[in-house]
Amino acid sequence: MNWDEVVAMMLILLVVPDELEWWLFSFGAFRFFDVAKPPPIRYIDQTMKSGVGVMFDDIVAAFYTLCSWRS
Repeated sequence: MNWDEVVAMMLILLVVPDELEWWLFSFGAFRFFDVAKPPPIRYIDQTMKSGVGVMFDDIVAAFYTLCSWRS
């Protein structure tokens, strides 16, 4: 199991409304940011090689997801 993904999604789901549509949008947006790795996520992924880096890049992707939800 990838705890970094679980923790990031739990943080997102704490903020978005409790509606299936928002959860699905949030999941899709998070996966997009986690795979596409826009700056600074790519930099974090490439430079921080420890478990902290693995967690931190997903936390930043979660932040991007919440920013896209707020727009």
